[in-house]
Amino acid sequence: MDRHIQQEYIDTGRLAGAQIAIQHRGHIHRRCFGFQDRERTRPMNSDCIFRIFSMTKPITCVAAMMLVERGLLRLDDEVARYIPSWAGLTVRGVARARPMRIVDLLTHGSGLTAGFQHRTEIDALYRQTLSMRSDGPDLRAFVEELSHFPLEFEPGTAWIYSVSTDVLGFVIQEVSGLSFRDFLKSQIFDPLNMTDTDFYIPAAKRAHLAECYVRRSGEPLGQLKDSFEPDLTAIPTFYSGGGGLLSTTSDYLSFAGAILGQGPGKPPLLSPETWKLMSINHLPDGQDLRSVARGMFSEDTYAGVGFGLGWATTLNAATAGLRGTPGDTFWSGMANTFFWCDPVEQLIGIFMTQILPNDVYPLQVEIRELAYGAVREGTRGPPQESTN
Repeated sequence: MDRHIQQEYIDTGRLAGAQIAIQHRGHIHRRCFGFQDRERTRPMNSDCIFRIFSMTKPITCVAAMMLVERGLLRLDDEVARYIPSWAGLTVRGVARARPMRIVDLLTHGSGLTAGFQHRTEIDALYRQTLSMRSDGPDLRAFVEELSHFPLEFEPGTAWIYSVSTDVLGFVIQEVSGLSFRDFLKSQIFDPLNMTDTDFYIPAAKRAHLAECYVRRSGEPLGQLKDSFEPDLTAIPTFYSGGGGLLSTTSDYLSFAGAILGQGPGKPPLLSPETWKLMSINHLPDGQDLRSVARGMFSEDTYAGVGFGLGWATTLNAATAGLRGTPGDTFWSGMANTFFWCDPVEQLIGIFMTQILPNDVYPLQVEIRELAYGAVREGTRGPPQESTN
């Protein structure tokens, strides 16, 4: 696996740098490749900080389920209970649509969209009027703006990759009485010692940030323009539960380990029963993403893949486009970061790099295939950690 990453992606210049961590039944393998900043020849180090984009979503959904376990939030609560202006949300062509519920935010079955599907007038409206930059309007202003938009479909009837998880961040804030950031920090990051995970980077750690690169057809690997993102050392005004966090491989391994019960000495974030509930398929009529997704994730590669309460899950390993076992869970980020947790194999995999667009290389397919091959061929021995 290491040789494949090094020879196929680093030596060829397809990626500037990468990190990987595989944890399997007590064995941990970690490796750094290439550069975190190729132009300044800064090597990739274990303390490198990455934009994890949509890998923020699982953390937000776990936070919401912590409130569910405490009896402060119910999956069947109507979202309008926490956002009163949403009581009148409409669906074109549906006279009396079912109210949106908290479970719909967790499953992306809310009827909200994201603005980059490029399919409908509603999606275009998001692009034209909705700001989701970290230096933009706060969560309250964000959800109030959404109250003016119609829904793409009746909640609970379809699936669209959407801003649902960002809305969930506002609900967490309302229910807990803490800012969304403070809730994540006090309830997840501090207990798990995730010291480098936040919505911004302290100025003293700016040099630890991996530079982000862009691969355009027919052009060499290029650095992302500064104008793409706001100053990441500034405290945000908008805390995006859908894509705003920065993190490290070690921090995310701690998070994944806790929810899979592989975090020795660290508190379990959720009960085994809640983990199982989050990891079963919640799509309408038990269908897969290819069948019910609109726009993104309706491709053949998502045959045999369902969606739980915050992440994808394998339904049929024979037809799924990714190597795994039924009941595993996974998700990825826009800059080609991804993770998966397999409770059957007691396997966690995390891959970090920084390159756009997210479908530029089949990294997730290749890494998972190699990882499963490695753990099934490897000899069983005492727990150990490998760094090279």
